[in-house]
Amino acid sequence: MSSTSAPHCSILTRLNKWSHTSLAQKRVGIRIQCPIESADWEAPLIPDVAWVLDKNYYRTHPTPAEVQLIIEVADATTLEDDCGRKMELLARAGIPEYWVVNLNDCLVYVFRKPGGMAYQEIRTLSFKDELGPAAYPEIKLPVLSLLAVP
Repeated sequence: MSSTSAPHCSILTRLNKWSHTSLAQKRVGIRIQCPIESADWEAPLIPDVAWVLDKNYYRTHPTPAEVQLIIEVADATTLEDDCGRKMELLARAGIPEYWVVNLNDCLVYVFRKPGGMAYQEIRTLSFKDELGPAAYPEIKLPVLSLLAVP
């Protein structure tokens, strides 16, 4: 079993806390490293963070139609897959928004507007920028507060 790095866990913890705090008054479910299933996929996808419809998933996992945002925390070993194969899979499934937190370069890639095998809108954010999900534009997360090393 592979070990998750301390930076990965730290960023995941920050994203989890921010998600819960920011969405406290919204009807959004927050899933951390839990499956998303699709009949079109060979196996379920297990993203680091998923914002999904707020409902009971006791008997089934969410499907792409129930997902609002997926976030992956990537390092040198996962970045190519997260921005390649996984991005194409999510775009084809119609996931409206996908973020990849690049730990190596301290950047966040924001993918929006799925169409075919890719996203039509791709932005690269750095320390000076703010993240904000398209579904909730009033919610902001400074990239600096996400990636800064304490």
